[in-house]
Amino acid sequence: MSDSSKPTLILADWGNTNLRFYRGSVGGAWEKRIVSHSGVHQLNYYMRTDRPKGELYAALAQEHIGDWLNEYPDMPVLMGGAIGTNEGWSEARHMSCPATVETVAQNLHCIPDTELGALRSRKIYIVRGLKVTLEGERRHVMRSEESKSFGAVGLLPEGRHVLAMPGTHCQWTHLDGQTIDYFCTFMTGEIYHTILKHGCIASCIPTEEAEDLASFERGVTIAMQGFDLLADLHMIRAQNVSGDNPPKSFHSYASGVLIGHELMGATRFFGRKDPLTLVLDKGAKRDLYVRALEIVGWPLAGELSAEETYLRGLQMIGAALLKA
Repeated sequence: MSDSSKPTLILADWGNTNLRFYRGSVGGAWEKRIVSHSGVHQLNYYMRTDRPKGELYAALAQEHIGDWLNEYPDMPVLMGGAIGTNEGWSEARHMSCPATVETVAQNLHCIPDTELGALRSRKIYIVRGLKVTLEGERRHVMRSEESKSFGAVGLLPEGRHVLAMPGTHCQWTHLDGQTIDYFCTFMTGEIYHTILKHGCIASCIPTEEAEDLASFERGVTIAMQGFDLLADLHMIRAQNVSGDNPPKSFHSYASGVLIGHELMGATRFFGRKDPLTLVLDKGAKRDLYVRALEIVGWPLAGELSAEETYLRGLQMIGAALLKA
């Protein structure tokens, strides 16, 4: 194997539900391994044992990429995502904005030997999430989206940009050149799943109810009126009880209300001066956000893949780590 093709880094996207390992070199090819049912939430649910958590995570890494680790014993491992939360392998505390690739690489969390189990003495790093305090003591945190944001740098024209990254917690990030200067978080995804499973609204929504675009659009339009999210959500129950012009699909309507309020909140927070890029892989969620943006009249400057920008961001942080 030539020096140019020799792997120099092992990367891991270790989230609450998904786990992906990558091996390769900066600027070269990357090999990927996907591991099912090994996200942090699943592991915490099934790991009912007195063994130290570090030993269990180390054993899992050894199980899935032991051949990579053994072939290159000195190769650093860089991880991102929920693996760095207090529920993950080792807590990597958030660092403050503004942040760049270089400052994040300089402040990586190195898992101590006491938490490495069978991988003791191995250099395994975790990317810290970011935190910001906005006006009025409004505090926000994110983890993994900082890597996606850095991955978008270089794929976008120079200047200032707003990135929208939908998910369980929807992150909106402001880039000034290569710097993440501030961001804001909306709990759209989590609230959506919560109201569909618990409380009086859940009882209004049939389990097998089909998606309906018209109901979604109606929810977005209601949110655009700028009244109140809690009152707009209660309308789901009111329309169900009264039978007065109910939407064809209540859960599509609820999705529209929540995404609509998210977009109106992001408008108030960021304004619409800087170009907006949607960072999200193709699928139903992407289509809903694109349609909602059309309804509220917020033009999209472009779209980027969440998985690709995340990998690219980790590669950039890894490259800075190797230079240090």
